[in-house]
Amino acid sequence: MKSRVFILRFVLVAVLSLVLFVLLLKPYAYVLGHVVSGALKWRAALGITETQIAENWFMVKLTFMCDGIPRMMPAGWVVINITAFATLVGATPGLGWRRTCRALCIGLGIFFVWHVLQLSTLLVARVERGLTTPTGFARLLANLGVVLPFFAWLFLTRPPQIFQYFKGAQQDGGIVEQS
Repeated sequence: MKSRVFILRFVLVAVLSLVLFVLLLKPYAYVLGHVVSGALKWRAALGITETQIAENWFMVKLTFMCDGIPRMMPAGWVVINITAFATLVGATPGLGWRRTCRALCIGLGIFFVWHVLQLSTLLVARVERGLTTPTGFARLLANLGVVLPFFAWLFLTRPPQIFQYFKGAQQDGGIVEQS
């Protein structure tokens, strides 16, 4: 019975997360685009003059005008990992409202910085190297973006248990302190 309640809670939170993601993706991409262009203004070689958003449900694309050439970034695909994180935090039993809100706020801040870093790296690689698909550091960031929701969820919702696990020895499902 306990697992059924968890599964039902997980599905409901996942649906809510996806609905909120679709509703808030365009404003989030707007802010993200302006932060990325503002962060990269110091690089004169990029020549960013304008940022536009093209929306198509969850496939929102950011277009940066770099020296008169439009450079598209798949903002929807980059930021969809927020839904996995929000679903995991929202479905975690026994957190309470304060810990859930705190984990979501800290996690969303981490994800915002991550998305700025990821989109900036993709844009620089596309403009300076002419790459159309991510390679090297951009590929590493994309791959880490897949596992980031799980690590952030683990460390923001269960920090005492995580530290105790690594501090002690595991024995018969319990944590035993080493002397």
